Amino acid sequence: MATGVITSVPISHATPAGFVAHNVSRSNYAAIAKQMITQSAIDVIMGAGHPLYSNDGIKLSSGFNYNYVGDSSIWNGLIAGTVGGDADGDNIADPWTLIQDKGDFQKMASGDAPKRVIGIAQVATTLQERRWLRPAGNSAEPPYKIPLNKNVPTLEMMANAAINVLDDDPDGFFLMIEGGAVDWANEDNVLGRMIEEMDDFNNTFVSVFAWIEAHSNWDETLLIVTGDHESGYLWGTDSQAPATWNPIVHNGAGRMPGFRYYSTDHSNSLIPFHAKGLGSDQFASFVMAADPARGEYIDNITIPRVIFSLLDDVHSVVEAAVHSPAQPSLFKVGHVYPNPFNPTTTIPFTLARAGMVTVEMYDVLGRRVLQREHYFPAGEQTVSLTLTGHQSPIASGTYILCLRYEGIQYTKKIAFLK
Repeated sequence: MATGVITSVPISHATPAGFVAHNVSRSNYAAIAKQMITQSAIDVIMGAGHPLYSNDGIKLSSGFNYNYVGDSSIWNGLIAGTVGGDADGDNIADPWTLIQDKGDFQKMASGDAPKRVIGIAQVATTLQERRWLRPAGNSAEPPYKIPLNKNVPTLEMMANAAINVLDDDPDGFFLMIEGGAVDWANEDNVLGRMIEEMDDFNNTFVSVFAWIEAHSNWDETLLIVTGDHESGYLWGTDSQAPATWNPIVHNGAGRMPGFRYYSTDHSNSLIPFHAKGLGSDQFASFVMAADPARGEYIDNITIPRVIFSLLDDVHSVVEAAVHSPAQPSLFKVGHVYPNPFNPTTTIPFTLARAGMVTVEMYDVLGRRVLQREHYFPAGEQTVSLTLTGHQSPIASGTYILCLRYEGIQYTKKIAFLK
């Protein structure tokens, strides 16, 4: 599966870094960038952090900052096309193709694409948010009053380019798209520039949605739209955080609303979460509680749990196709739901013809703890496992679920929580 990360802030900033690198501190940008560029197997990296340009997209004559791309030797290697580790496990280096110019991002959105692409827009820390004449905090300056940097791509352009690189992989792709400067604008308390950033993010969403509709389908693709936190405590005027809340005032189309920021940092406010497509129904089983104003909510760690669960399912189907002497089309297994579970989980599957299906669970030591056999007619079927409370001898923990049918074996990690 091909993988990529893109952002409107530096490529080695917290969110893209969290998907690709491991480091004790999010502030170790150079070390993170070195790991992302020279040691990871990722296929696409795009964002800001150009060492030779200012926040206004002006080429510098001195004071170069190579921090966000590792160091000057890595940058020079990217220019030369010689930097990049083994991305496909064949013990042969896979160097990056570097793009920088806005036009190169636009060209990359169609036609043949290189195997690995790193795009560093010609700007220092953000595509647009930190450009010249940024207003003071809580200014009512409207969006787009100050002209945008003209030489840098939009987040939408980067997304289109990234998809064109990644969609060549027959096993599909995973792409993280971050409108990171939305956060920066809120922390800077500049609502006009936050609106600009949200416009770009919304345009990106529309393009991604349209690509799925045109080139994929919702039965094989999962689209998630959310954030990692709120920033700025953006409330209405005359609020007094955290005790007194007033709503933002709608002043009519084309006019800035009545608002005020009450923080320059992250907050613990609930944020929206949207999911559509393959596996999106799994999130409902992770609801923690309900907020009286916002409704039901989940913990953010639910998102990687569901993603990893879906990737495990895909891996299991591929393993069955590669290693089974029978045709995998005879036996297709859906997504085990919920997972983790207590006390019941359901396994959907489809049989091309009637037959006996064996269901087993193994612990991490390989000991079988459960075995059942059922005869099913052809067509779509389900089998439920119920491990009831104190009557069940099976302890909480991680297990391997195994289904067998006519020589085809399906396996998946599941978690039972008492």
